[in-house]
Amino acid sequence: MHPPPPYADGSRPWSAHLRTIGDALASQARDQPSVPVLAVGDFNADTPHQPFRRLLGVAGLRDAAEMADTGWAPTFPANGHWTSHGVAPPPFTAIDHVLVGRALTVTAVDRVDISGSDHLGLVARVALREGARTG
Repeated sequence: MHPPPPYADGSRPWSAHLRTIGDALASQARDQPSVPVLAVGDFNADTPHQPFRRLLGVAGLRDAAEMADTGWAPTFPANGHWTSHGVAPPPFTAIDHVLVGRALTVTAVDRVDISGSDHLGLVARVALREGARTG
């Protein structure tokens, strides 16, 4: 998943894209409730953003970093791609996410360096929740 950033053409396209993603994932969960849902990507949204919270709510998804009690896991900017006065700041916003549906559980989330990227990656340890059925 990679909606446009909220500053490219204002926040309207960004909000609309997040709404479309949320509605599609909610439809999937409703139409195929036994299929585990996993959505991963650069959502260009930190967890406090209202359009992102709406996506989580309508689709019944949870953020893996929150589930694993990882705490705040900023992923952007990374690897010196953004500088100010010759100084590269550390990542300061968590816009990349691993989102899981009700049938999944998360035990760990780690941030990893991705050579050449301006984002850190996320690696999540995900498993079927005990008692969850598929198929």
